[in-house]
Amino acid sequence: MLRERKQLLPQRKAYICGLYHGGNASYADTASRMKVSKSTVRRILKLYEEDRLCERRVGSGRPRETSDRDNNHIVLAVQRNRNITCSEIKDNLGLNVSVSTISRRINESGEISNCWTQQKPWMSNKNRINRLKWCQEHLHWTNEDWQKVL
Repeated sequence: MLRERKQLLPQRKAYICGLYHGGNASYADTASRMKVSKSTVRRILKLYEEDRLCERRVGSGRPRETSDRDNNHIVLAVQRNRNITCSEIKDNLGLNVSVSTISRRINESGEISNCWTQQKPWMSNKNRINRLKWCQEHLHWTNEDWQKVL
């Protein structure tokens, strides 16, 4: 199983460049101090030598399966019907992507929260009366009384 590669923060990349160039440290010394591999240090220094920046290049990484238009349609479908599932969106729009991708696009939009208030079960009048009665009976209990229960 492949591990997902984590992005280094720009500050850490700059610190790696500073350690290597300022302290006259080797790849191995810099890698051990920063707790990264030597190949990571070599790659960061190569990027730095090319354009004096330690940022990701535009277009690097895997291209997206959905276009901006598809993303807008996904968000619009959820705005129109909050109870629609991701698999229904996939089928309705005819997208050839996974359900997880659709869920990520909804979360990335920032317009729609993925948590809804849950419907509370209906409480009968009998249960309400019993609950109120119990609360009134235990209203004046002290901490010592509650410690016996808990």
